[in-house]
Amino acid sequence: MRRKWLLVLVALVFLVSGCAQKPPPAKPMSLVSAQGTDFMIGGKPLRFVGAFTFPTMTQFLYEKWRLPNYKKNIDQYFESLPPNVNVIRVFTFGPYIQNFHGFKEPNWQTLDYMVKSAEAHGVYIIWVLYDCWDYSPTGVLPNYNYEFWRDNGARQIILAQVARYSNSPAIFAWELINEGDTQAKDDTEREEILRWVDDVSSAIRAIDSNHLISTGFSNEDLRELKFKYPDAYPTRRDWILRVHDLTNIDFVTFHAYGGPPDLQTDASFFTDRFRSEVSWYFDEMTRVRSDLGKPIIAEEFGTQRQVGEPVRRQVYELYFGQLLVHKISGLFNLWADDKTPQSCSIYTYDEEYGTIKDAAARIKN
Repeated sequence: MRRKWLLVLVALVFLVSGCAQKPPPAKPMSLVSAQGTDFMIGGKPLRFVGAFTFPTMTQFLYEKWRLPNYKKNIDQYFESLPPNVNVIRVFTFGPYIQNFHGFKEPNWQTLDYMVKSAEAHGVYIIWVLYDCWDYSPTGVLPNYNYEFWRDNGARQIILAQVARYSNSPAIFAWELINEGDTQAKDDTEREEILRWVDDVSSAIRAIDSNHLISTGFSNEDLRELKFKYPDAYPTRRDWILRVHDLTNIDFVTFHAYGGPPDLQTDASFFTDRFRSEVSWYFDEMTRVRSDLGKPIIAEEFGTQRQVGEPVRRQVYELYFGQLLVHKISGLFNLWADDKTPQSCSIYTYDEEYGTIKDAAARIKN
């Protein structure tokens, strides 16, 4: 009899421990939509603070994908996100460029698992389908003058990804190409890019009618033109409006570093003039939002850790303050939580981490 009860007790312990190890079932994810100047989810306006994941997540996808623990790494990344941060922006062009040379079929398994893990963790992905800076379908670019709008291989890569993941509720939106607006050398090429955006966004919509689409453009030259080349400013602003007014472009993207990277390694750049220009830039993008009647996202902003504290924290407070004042969603640059700090990354032990948690809670609510 005692042995029988012992066996029952062992079975119960095994059952309870087994149940405890199972993750809680994921809540069904609703698709994100756009209604006027708001993002909507479940019939309610959605505002958020998210994370731009490059290079951390991208390394898991195309540098470390052969490692046996890449699934664990991806899961841990989603689990490490700060409270109330459940949107990430990911570069996904990498899986096509194995070993940094030659166009090959992508290692789909890493992308497949990223989507599966995002769904399980309730994290939305702003999916950047291509990049204009570092890669082409034939490998590393020989220079930065990449005329992607004349490259049919780029179009094929973009549409292949959309077709594969068009049914995933974890996709927040498709973005055509990271900072593609920076590649145009003159007005003629800008018109070619506009036609390319119209063509590719229409092709995406034909495959996937469920998810939002945007350009992935930085639009950061607006600030430079305004303060350095004011005569050229109206023409460029008009072009940005025409691109994002296209039927299949659902929202506007912009990047808000406020200056070239070398300025972000020196605390002396954080001047009254810098703060004034950043404030003007957010004001102007808010006007663009009103002119178009579409939502906007500040997708990349921040500074490098070389500037030191307390300036770095003050920079993030400035940007998050602009998000709150203008009711704009944004993605800080970058989130990682490991022992090898990247120059732009935020970690739990950084002063900026508290700023992020506070802003994410306030914007969400």
